[in-house]
Order: sequence, then structure tokens, then C-alpha cells
Amino acid sequence: MVDVVALFLFDNIESTAQTREALAVARQRADAQAAGMQALSDSYAAQRKMTHEFRGYLFTLSAMLDHGEISAVSEYLKQLQVQQTERILLVNSHNPSVDAVLNQKGYAAKNSGIDIRFEVNDLSEIKTSPVDLTIIIGNLLDNAIEACEKLPTDHRWITVKVIRNANASPTSIFLSVENSSLPVAIVNDHIATTKQEPELHGFGLRNVMETLHKYDAFHLMSYKNSSFLFCAEWYEERTDSIIRSLK
Repeated sequence: MVDVVALFLFDNIESTAQTREALAVARQRADAQAAGMQALSDSYAAQRKMTHEFRGYLFTLSAMLDHGEISAVSEYLKQLQVQQTERILLVNSHNPSVDAVLNQKGYAAKNSGIDIRFEVNDLSEIKTSPVDLTIIIGNLLDNAIEACEKLPTDHRWITVKVIRNANASPTSIFLSVENSSLPVAIVNDHIATTKQEPELHGFGLRNVMETLHKYDAFHLMSYKNSSFLFCAEWYEERTDSIIRSLK
């Protein structure tokens, strides 16, 4: 009876731990999706606001020109240039979802004193799910920003690449995030965490892995010379089959 009770308790403890882990994964995934959708909403709201303001600028400039106030027009344009430079998009890939998450995370990185650089091409025809892209890119950049914040300001940098190879057959997507980092241990394709209750952390990377698995993506993680690299590549032919299976 003691053995039976002990086995029952161990099984119950394990089930409870698995339930907590599953809930944490689901919560993290939901948070990532919500953040991505909020970034997209904020992007469109900012665009609408800028369009409204642009009309006001044109009206003001037109009125100045009608009164021959050339010097005032020149000064007004200088002020606008300074103001709009601060609001210019860091990334423009012609894909609203990608641009939203990259610009949101990019400004978050800059606010943390991180030198972040992007290399993207035209992603307007990308077929990967916008939600999946948000989960992959958002989680990788969150991890990169967190890693950089542990370093002195002059050692913080992130390089992001999102490239669609439209000339390949089938077309493919290459994604990489590289950042400065303290030493990390990569064990069995996972990064060992030093946080308390490690079973309740690391879900961001896990969600990235699970999402990439849907597309049979190749991925690689490495740490070398004080920098951490995560890269992945997948074929859009696989994306087409996923879309057809959901119909």
C-alpha cells in the first residue's frame, strides 16, 4: 500500500509539473501573439496619425508660400526634418507584420542602449503565417535584448537578418539574430538557464523551436567570441502545404 501511494503521489507531482509547464508555454505564446498584434496596431495607428499631420503641414506651408514667407518656410522645413527623423521607421520590408515587430523591438533595443542593425529585403510576398513570424522574430529579439542588457553599454549590439530568396526554387526564408552575450551553455539544442525555477523559463526559445518545426526548418545555435547566433532557414513550399492542410 505504501508503494502504491508513493507511486500515485509521484505520478501526481509529475502531472502537476507538466500541467504548469504547458500552461506557461501557452501563456508565453499568447503573450507573444498579443505583443505582435499590438505592434501591428500601433504601427497602423502611427501611420494614420502621420498622414493626418502631413495634411496639416502642407496647409501651413501653402499658407506661408502664399504670403511670400520664404525664410519662414525654410525654418519650418528644418524643424519638420528634425521631428520626423526621430519617428522614421528603422525597417521597411513591405510586410506589415514583420515591420511592426522589427520596429517595435528595434526601438526597445535602442532605448536600452543597444546598437541594433537590420538587413532585410522585400518580404511583401512572404507566405509564412504572420503570427508564426511574430513568435519567431519577437522571441529571438527579446532574448537578444535581455542578453545585451547584462553587458556594459559599449558592448551591446544585435544584428538581424530576414532574407527571402525569391530566385530559389522553391523560394526560401533565411533568418538570423546575432548578439553580444555573456557565455552561454548550449545543451541538447537548448540554452541552460540560471534563473530560479528553471522549469518555468526558456519558453520563448521553445516556442521558436516548435514554430520552426511546423515548416521543417533547419536551425543552428552557436556561441563564439562573446557572441550568440541563432539562424534558421525554411522553404516556402512547406508553407504552402501547411496552408492547404488548414483549409
